[in-house]
Amino acid sequence: MGGHFSRVSARLEWNETEVTRMNRTRSYILVSLLAMAVILASSSTILSAIAQDQGTAPDPQLPPRDPPWMSQLSDDQKAQIQQLVQSMKDSGATPKEIGDAVNAKLQEWGIQLPELSGGQPTNSTRPPRDPPWMSQLTDDQKAQIQQLIESLRASGATPHEIRDAVNAKLQEWGIQLPAPPQSSGQ
Repeated sequence: MGGHFSRVSARLEWNETEVTRMNRTRSYILVSLLAMAVILASSSTILSAIAQDQGTAPDPQLPPRDPPWMSQLSDDQKAQIQQLVQSMKDSGATPKEIGDAVNAKLQEWGIQLPELSGGQPTNSTRPPRDPPWMSQLTDDQKAQIQQLIESLRASGATPHEIRDAVNAKLQEWGIQLPAPPQSSGQ
């Protein structure tokens, strides 16, 4: 009978040790889950506060969002330009048509637009869209380049493949391309 008690006693000790180990594991899991919940809650609060922050000054290293002529307009004129652009977008106007209409409205108000290379006025802070070699092409060559680009895009070509095809066509016509800029990492 003494052997039976010792076996039962050993079994109870083993069960108590196992229960203690399981309780400790549960506690670790619970503490870990609570810590993750606190971290997620605080990070989402921080991210939403950053997203809603409208009062910070713009970074002076970034280009301005508005075109340079925008500061010359009254609030009423800005609203008219925005309404003009939106109505033209809604009616399916091309970006060039919209730009031309905005330029005409600005000129009507006596706003002088800065000129880009090629004598074309601009209504934005973006650089000209045409690459420097474009001025060396005839209207027929420009149309061929545009057709080449459109057909390659339609066939799913990558931007790199399109650039290579355009460069090959330009070299075929004897147009000298400037060397690509060296990246600062090289």
